[in-house]
Amino acid sequence: MEGFIFVALSILGLRQWLARAIPASIKLATGAGIGLYLALIGLTYSAGIGAITGAVSTPLDLAGCRPEFRDEITGVCEGHQMRNPTLWIGIFCGGIVTAFLMMYR
Repeated sequence: MEGFIFVALSILGLRQWLARAIPASIKLATGAGIGLYLALIGLTYSAGIGAITGAVSTPLDLAGCRPEFRDEITGVCEGHQMRNPTLWIGIFCGGIVTAFLMMYR
């Protein structure tokens, strides 16, 4: 259904009008919000390198512990934070790839 609406808006020329009606600050803020959300997903255990996890007292807590030090029920890091090799490989390889991409634009 969304596809048909998008095609209809494009044919009628209303899509460009709607795109120009949205202020630039909202467009920029929306892009930044989506980027922060994707970074959050990449830093969690379930889909990323495991740098952060949810905690009981705070929504985000520093993690990066080995699986044997995580609570099996909540997944919270009980000790030995930032000791997981997967975390450090992800951080350094991601940093190296980012540096190369910035060098070669």
